Amino acid sequence: MENLIRQLQEGFPKAFPEYFEKDEYQIYRVLRYFGNRCAQYWESSETRQILSLITKVYQRENLFLCNAIENEFLATMAMRLDTDELMDQLKVMPESLLPVYLKVLIETKKTQ
Repeated sequence: MENLIRQLQEGFPKAFPEYFEKDEYQIYRVLRYFGNRCAQYWESSETRQILSLITKVYQRENLFLCNAIENEFLATMAMRLDTDELMDQLKVMPESLLPVYLKVLIETKKTQ
């Protein structure tokens, strides 16, 4: 958990907010923040780099981090991105994260 936060902070220092309260909810706030940022700058190279890092972490199959990534990072993007542009989203999303993103997208849109 702290490793992912450190990787995001070191890999994207200009994007990382100056202050995040360090408590048991920090990972959720950081993932939500970066989910919003990726949705806002969807076509950017920074978004592709963040998605690449998130994919690598997700593939480690740490249940806690996988759930946090789905519930905070991917769900935030699914809520913010327009489904009319789904094909564009699928072009940017790393292939190994596609099934998970589509699952989260469907779950998110069902409850909206």
